Amino acid sequence: MSARTTAPGPFHSLLRHASLYTASNIINRAFPFLLLPFLTYYLSPEQYGIFVLFQVVVNLLIPLIGLSSEAAAARAYVILPPQEHPAYVSSMLFVAASMTILLSVAELAMGHIVASFLSFPVMWLPVGIIVAFGEVVKNLNLALWQIQKQVRKYVLFNITQATVRFVASLLPVVLFSDKLSALLWGYSVSLAAFSVAGGVILVRRKYVVLRVHREHLVSFLKYGLPLVVHSIGAWLQGMADRVIVTRRLGLAETGIYSVGYSIGMGVGLVQDAFNRAWVPFFFEGLKKNEEHTNLRIVHLIILYAIGMLTLALGLALAAPFIFPILGPKYATAQKFVVWIAFAYAFNGIYKMFTNFIFYSKEVYILSIITLSSGVFNVILSYVLVGGRGVIGAAYASLVTQIVMCVVVFWAARRLSPMPWRKGWSSFFSEVALRVRRFRNAHS
Repeated sequence: MSARTTAPGPFHSLLRHASLYTASNIINRAFPFLLLPFLTYYLSPEQYGIFVLFQVVVNLLIPLIGLSSEAAAARAYVILPPQEHPAYVSSMLFVAASMTILLSVAELAMGHIVASFLSFPVMWLPVGIIVAFGEVVKNLNLALWQIQKQVRKYVLFNITQATVRFVASLLPVVLFSDKLSALLWGYSVSLAAFSVAGGVILVRRKYVVLRVHREHLVSFLKYGLPLVVHSIGAWLQGMADRVIVTRRLGLAETGIYSVGYSIGMGVGLVQDAFNRAWVPFFFEGLKKNEEHTNLRIVHLIILYAIGMLTLALGLALAAPFIFPILGPKYATAQKFVVWIAFAYAFNGIYKMFTNFIFYSKEVYILSIITLSSGVFNVILSYVLVGGRGVIGAAYASLVTQIVMCVVVFWAARRLSPMPWRKGWSSFFSEVALRVRRFRNAHS
C-alpha cells in the first residue's frame, strides 16, 4: 500500500495561522508586560498616567485619520479585481494624508484646550498626530498581508517592531534623568520608524500609484466614514474610562488603574490573534454560502466563545502571582484584572459577530451600535467612578461589552442568516463524537 499525503484542510490552515498570529501577539504583548515592572519602578503613578494618556490620544487619532482603512482594504481585496487594488490603496493613503493635515491645523487652534482638559502636555499632541498617521500606513500594509494570508511576513514584521519598541522604550527610561520625556520619545520614534518601513514596503509592492481614482475615493469614503463612528464608539468603550478617571480622581489613579487594565487585557492578545487569522477564512466561507460551511462557522464561533471565557477565568486566577513583581505602588491594581479580563472575553466574542456586518454593506448599523454602546459606557463609567471609585470603570467595561455583544449578535442574525439554532444543538453532539473517536484511536 502506497503512502498517501493529503493537503491540510481549511480548518487546519486556520489553526496554523491562528497559532502563528497568537505567537506573534504573545511576543508583541509580552514586551509591554516585561517593560511594565521597569515603568512601575522608574515612573510615579502620575507619570505612568501621562504615558497611558498619550496612547489614549494616539488610539483616538488612528481611526480619525485612517477611516478604518484596514477593514476597507480587506473587503476591497476580496471584492475588487487585482488590477484595481493599487488605486484603491492609494485613495486610502490620500485620505489619511488629508486628515492628518486637517487635524494638525485643528491642533494649532485648539491644542491647548484639549491638553488642559486631559491634564496632558500640549507638546505631545502634534507628535501623537504624526505617530497616528504612521500607524495607519503601517496597519494598512499589515492588513494586506493578513488578507493575503502572508502570515510569516506579518509575524516577522510585528515581532521585529515589538523588539525595537521594547528596547527604545526601556533604554531611555534607564539612562536619562527625565524619565517620562525619554520614554515618550523612545516609544514614538520606534513607532515612526516602522511606519516608514511599512510605507516603503507598500511602495515596493507597487500598491502606491500617483493618481487617485474618484470612484475608489468615493467608495472608500462611503465605506470608511460610517466606520469612523464605529471606531469612536470603540474608543469610548476601551479608552474613555482613562480620561474619566483622570478627570474625577487624578493621574495617579489613572496610572494604577491602567496597570491592572494592562494585565486584564492579556485576553485581548489571543482574541485579536485569532480574529486576524479568522477573517480571511470567514470571508471565503460566507462567499461560498453553503449550508455545511455555514454550520462549521457557527460551531467554530461557539467553540471560540467557550475558549475566551475559560481564558479570562484562567488569567484572573493567575493575577495574584503576577503583581508581586510590579512593586507595592501598584498592588491595588490587582482587583481590576478579573473584570477587564472578562470584558475582553466578551469583546472577542463580539468581534466574531461584527465580521458578519463588515462583510455586508450595512456597516452603518455597526456604527450606530458601537457609538451607542460607547456613550452608554461613558455615562456608566462616570456614574460608577463617582459612586464606587476606580473599580467602577472596570464594572462599566464589563457591562458594556456584554450588552454590545448581545446587540451585535442580534444585528448579525438579521443581516446574515446562519444556522445558529441547528449549530448550537449539534455542537455538543459533535464534540462528544470527536471525543469518542479520540478515545477509540488511543485505546
